[in-house]
Amino acid sequence: MRGLGPQLVLVSALLSAGCGVVPATSDIPVTVANDTGVAVGLYVDGAWVGTYAPGAQVAVPLPVRDRFPVTVELRSPSDAVLVAVALSEDQHAAAEAGGYGGGESQGLPCGTLTLLVGRRAAGETVVPPASVAPGACP
Repeated sequence: MRGLGPQLVLVSALLSAGCGVVPATSDIPVTVANDTGVAVGLYVDGAWVGTYAPGAQVAVPLPVRDRFPVTVELRSPSDAVLVAVALSEDQHAAAEAGGYGGGESQGLPCGTLTLLVGRRAAGETVVPPASVAPGACP
């Protein structure tokens, strides 16, 4: 055990440095309602945030952004963009202040996807998407 001191210090330093790579998150929720038959990936400015199974309804924190507009997307397993929301600096500020930043609900052949950034006020609802003939997701 006597010869392990320098190696343990090196491993500890590498592990500590690796923790800094995790992106910081904000208090702005991104809500995903996946009422489709496929898992969807959430991407912010092209960077993957997470994947959500059919039927999932989750709220995850928006990664901290320092440039605008911010593009938030839901993608199918084939990497097709199913829903996209672009947030301006003003919309981001509204969401950061506890309000609604932006969102969309999209009817697809395989179901409905809803993507919201920020919080809706009591009584606010999402406009339902137009009906689409049933089929496979892109």
